[in-house]
Amino acid sequence: MNMNALKAQRGKPIGVSVAIIGLGLIGGSLAKAVRTHTNHHIIGFDLQKDVMTSALSEGVIDEAPERIEETLGKSDIVFLCLYPFETVEFVKQHYNDFKEGSIVTDTAGLKSEIVQFYSKLTHNAKGIDFVGGHPIAGSEKSGFSNSSDQFFVGASYVLTPHRGNRASSIEQLTALIQKIGFSSVTCMEAGVHDEMIAYTSHLPHIIASLLLKNKPNAEVNSLVGGSFRDATRVGNMNLALWTELLMCNQFNVIKILESFETEIKAVQVALKNQNVDDLSGLISFK
Repeated sequence: MNMNALKAQRGKPIGVSVAIIGLGLIGGSLAKAVRTHTNHHIIGFDLQKDVMTSALSEGVIDEAPERIEETLGKSDIVFLCLYPFETVEFVKQHYNDFKEGSIVTDTAGLKSEIVQFYSKLTHNAKGIDFVGGHPIAGSEKSGFSNSSDQFFVGASYVLTPHRGNRASSIEQLTALIQKIGFSSVTCMEAGVHDEMIAYTSHLPHIIASLLLKNKPNAEVNSLVGGSFRDATRVGNMNLALWTELLMCNQFNVIKILESFETEIKAVQVALKNQNVDDLSGLISFK
């Protein structure tokens, strides 16, 4: 399809204009959820033109301008569904392209560096409000083809505002997030988010990948049941993304790994000493 044809709209813009930058699993699911649960005008942008073509032909988005400047210039709310490093670079490159008074938020899995960067943009001349965010949802699958308007149902969303953010922006984002299926919206400091996410997400991904890498032999496959599949579901991860996430959060990840290592070594000692009481206490989570 000619990219100029992608500018075709299903009708006049209704409600708020929401832009989704990056139509992968998260961005695609956001677009589909906004489509299902609101009457907002949705503008999509992705570097893969076939993805934009699919999103438009499926009715997920109303418009897919060929130029990113056009997308940003007409959008009231912008979701940046990019890698952490790409998020900062994108804002730097397109800072002057955002609509006056718009709200710009992101879905990156780490927040400290991004929010620190956002805080420097406070009280800019155009009144653009940059708000950190992270949908606590994911999958071992990826891409627009695996996105769904039900992907976020029951999930949590974290906003990581800084002192310069407008209360009205947080309220508007919270209302939209709740409307598209999230069960809760929590505001917390970016540093606290990164410390917690090292435990709830980064450590499980590391363990899952190491479990898959350390299978003793091929015969073990006949003994794989639900517990192993559950524990390794996220092991087949996006290596480029997860290498960036782990390296960017290295302090918190190392801290939780050291704590986990201490517990593993204690289990080893209990087994070697045949100490039932110690072992029982170590593997109990009560």
